[in-house]
Amino acid sequence: MQHVLLFQVYMAKSRSQIQKEYRERKKLKDGKNYLKKESARVIKYYVPAAELPTKERKKRNARAKVHNQTHRRKRNAAALVLNESVTESSGYESIGSPLVVKLPLVGRRKGGKKKNTRALARAHGAMKRLKVEKEKLLKKLKAKSRQLKRLSTKINTGTRRPSEPCTPNSKTELELRELNLTPKRRERVKRKLMLKNVVLHEISEARASTSSMYERQSIARLVSGKLSKKYRLNLAISKGTGICRKTLTKVSTKRVRPDRRICAVKQLALDVEDFMSREDNSRMQPGKGDAIKISKGEKKQTIILTNYLADLHKKFSAENPQVKISLATFCRLRPRHILTAKFISRTSCLCIKHQNMALKCQTLKKYNIFVRENPEHLIGQSLEIERSMDQLLENRVAYRVWKQVVVEDKKKMKIIENTVEKNEFIEMMKVEMNQFASHVDRVRCQYREIKTLKDSLKEKEVLVQMDFAENYSCKSLAEVQSAYWNQTPVTIHPVVVYFRGQSKLEHKSIAIISDELSHCTSTVCTFLDSLVPVLKEICPNVEFVHYWTDSPSSQYRNKTIFDLIANHSSVYGIQARWNYFEAGHGKGPCDGLGGTIKRMADEAVKRGAVVIQDPKEFFDWSTTSNMKEVKFLFVKKEECKKKLDQLNKIKLRPIKGTMKFHAVAYDLQTAELCTRETSCYCGICLKGKFCESWSRQTYDGHSNDTSHTKETVNQNELQESNEIQNEDFHEIIIVEVSVDDFIACVYEGQWYIGKILDMDDEDVQVTFLERAKAMFRWPTSPDTIWCKKSDVFYKLDHLEPSGKSKRFWKISPEDRTRIENNFEAHEMNTNK
Repeated sequence: MQHVLLFQVYMAKSRSQIQKEYRERKKLKDGKNYLKKESARVIKYYVPAAELPTKERKKRNARAKVHNQTHRRKRNAAALVLNESVTESSGYESIGSPLVVKLPLVGRRKGGKKKNTRALARAHGAMKRLKVEKEKLLKKLKAKSRQLKRLSTKINTGTRRPSEPCTPNSKTELELRELNLTPKRRERVKRKLMLKNVVLHEISEARASTSSMYERQSIARLVSGKLSKKYRLNLAISKGTGICRKTLTKVSTKRVRPDRRICAVKQLALDVEDFMSREDNSRMQPGKGDAIKISKGEKKQTIILTNYLADLHKKFSAENPQVKISLATFCRLRPRHILTAKFISRTSCLCIKHQNMALKCQTLKKYNIFVRENPEHLIGQSLEIERSMDQLLENRVAYRVWKQVVVEDKKKMKIIENTVEKNEFIEMMKVEMNQFASHVDRVRCQYREIKTLKDSLKEKEVLVQMDFAENYSCKSLAEVQSAYWNQTPVTIHPVVVYFRGQSKLEHKSIAIISDELSHCTSTVCTFLDSLVPVLKEICPNVEFVHYWTDSPSSQYRNKTIFDLIANHSSVYGIQARWNYFEAGHGKGPCDGLGGTIKRMADEAVKRGAVVIQDPKEFFDWSTTSNMKEVKFLFVKKEECKKKLDQLNKIKLRPIKGTMKFHAVAYDLQTAELCTRETSCYCGICLKGKFCESWSRQTYDGHSNDTSHTKETVNQNELQESNEIQNEDFHEIIIVEVSVDDFIACVYEGQWYIGKILDMDDEDVQVTFLERAKAMFRWPTSPDTIWCKKSDVFYKLDHLEPSGKSKRFWKISPEDRTRIENNFEAHEMNTNK
């Protein structure tokens, strides 16, 4: 017990107990003042009943009623207790006979009447309330009776009145009642029936909500088709949706006309594709194997982007400020045949200046100097890079560069590694960055000017873009060994002609086929003799032609072509201007056209549809092929030789600065040859005149001193030829191998990995591995053949085993890159 008392003393008090004790102490201390303050506080926050909302007022009245009832009970109880206490304390309890006092009657009739009146009033009020409740109950009874009658009608007849709305849920319930399913099957079938009814209801509402005939026809196309006709459901669909049965029967296609937004998206996709396909943003792959399948099995020549997608997006947004397109959408709209590539990769750039600068960027990265893979970004960072080189480079710097080296008395282009002093490397980088900046400016300028010319081309002008394609090697479907090593080449010269059609720029593709294998100036002039009449057929009122080619001096940029431009009006009857792309940046639609022609010829031979053994048979096949949009011309070797003899009789004087010219024209009014380091198509030049930026020199074309001219010309041509050797050079690969070496070898136009088992003077015996995605493995049956030593183009140091069983072999990324590079060089040498 003592412990319990201690527990009660020290037990913690609740917050309500503490507040209650506090209020009691305040009452005892302040007395009336405290009560007065409490009353004032309650009155301050009191809201009159008239201002309260109905709901709150009813709550207050209910609380007041309960309070009053409680108060009255307490008061009556207190009065009863008081009366009892008075009776017990009167002192007369001991008297045996009570004292009876006779009192006078006081208004008995008057008091009874008042009581009766009040009771009657209460009775009348109760009757009135009961009558109101009775009327309400009668209304509810009638409503429930009608509802019960409708339900019984549904159950008994299983039908609905036409005036009643029929919801999907009620339809489903009705159908389920008719099926008399068990509870389990009922739940299983209910969902499917509900889906059917909801879909039909939504279609019916969609049709009823529109009055457009096109929209109603679109709805009919969506719900009707071959299956509905096959299973004869058009009548059921018509009843469920309200669509006419004849309308459903006439539906023949599911095609729905696109709205404006879809048309805008398609137009945007076309604009992005045209932008990415431009020569200044990409280059077309020239190889016959550089194609990719698109929809419906159609093949398209691949295009390689020459810049990052982020940079191209900024350029597109700057050229089209009215078009708002995000980078993600821009990347998503890139067509499948337009590919991305790194600038240092084999297929991204054939320009030696870009490639050497990219190799130097790799060197700078080794010393933790931040540079981007695109060497063109060095132009705006020259000062920062110079400071970084001065701080981070070592005393001796090793770098790689493409350079001509003498191999077996022949000059070949190879990547060599040089090591120079730090200061020497910095000075070299300064010079090369300045030269590279000028080179990039010329590249961009030429692409910008050809775009301006295409946009502003007049009706009496044509733009001719042309280039030599890689020779095609004639092959047969089944040929003997000696024929395989003596394939006849075919010269292909693709030409793309742009002209102004009906208020828009159109183009025509032309391919000149010849058995003349020398890609020289006389061949170009002979091709022009056949090309110009075709230009007059395409554009009968042509008065001016703009030639655009790359800039090898052995073909297009030389004194013979300059003389042809000066006499173009007298020879062909139309004026001409010749423009040159910057060296190494002349890839365009001609390369894609040449690759497509060669690929389709190979496919025709492989199908056995044709036999192509010489250039004449190649031309005969091309005229009967399905390339109806391409016009083919054939130029004989004799015509080229005749043109060469004519040109040899003319002694021309070389023009100083030939290798710097990128635009050449002739002014008939002043008889002057006009030249420029970059093309210009400003407002004046587009009118056929020459602005002040052109350099002029009097030109008569002939030299008096024949021997001097001949010697000077030979030296000039030799110098020009040496300057461009690095642009179109393919190295002959010789590999020293021995038995048990792993090698890469060419077989039937593809490269394979194999191991040398035996060898003699000219041939090697190779057992080949088969491809397994990105790896290799030994085949189930040994694949061993004898190959020519010349087909072996790469030697692998080792193969790395892969997988748990070690049955697969893989090659390093470096070896794969070198194999692909050497394979392409091998194919180029073989085709030559």
